[in-house]
Amino acid sequence: MGELPGSPGHQGAVGDGDAGPGGVLANHGEDQQVTISLDPGLESEIKVGDKVEIDLPEGGATTGVVTSVSKVASTSAAGVTTVPVYVSLDHPKVARNLSSAPVTVKVTTGSVANALVVPITALMARSGGYAVEVTGPGGHHLVTVTVGMFDDADGLVQVTGNLTPGQHVVVPAL
Repeated sequence: MGELPGSPGHQGAVGDGDAGPGGVLANHGEDQQVTISLDPGLESEIKVGDKVEIDLPEGGATTGVVTSVSKVASTSAAGVTTVPVYVSLDHPKVARNLSSAPVTVKVTTGSVANALVVPITALMARSGGYAVEVTGPGGHHLVTVTVGMFDDADGLVQVTGNLTPGQHVVVPAL
């Protein structure tokens, strides 16, 4: 729990060659590295040492760690400004056949053990805070909750309040 706030998954690239600005840069040796083009507004959310999940293009996945967050932003020809973030792979062999491949990266910036979570869409804005609608044998009723960490990648939010694991909360129909 605790994915990068406001960012369901960043696009990046994995590979072992120098693909130029915004692409893939090689570590020394055979290590592969992911480069994330991060929105500068989120730069303060990521730090060296943050754990990362990397979804590979052919369905595989691996983990890694943030090794560097650039202090210099760049602007593309399309006018998009980004800050490069570099990630080393914990298991580079799983991506050994990839070069400049697009990947999805989930950066964990915080966590809470044994958190009670509900879908973000279950939150209802109330005067002074939030509530969720609980349904069960006694019918429907609102329960005031305090929100904690958001997991945008999985669409969940940590809550505390008069809730217990296993209760059913109402979410809007799609």
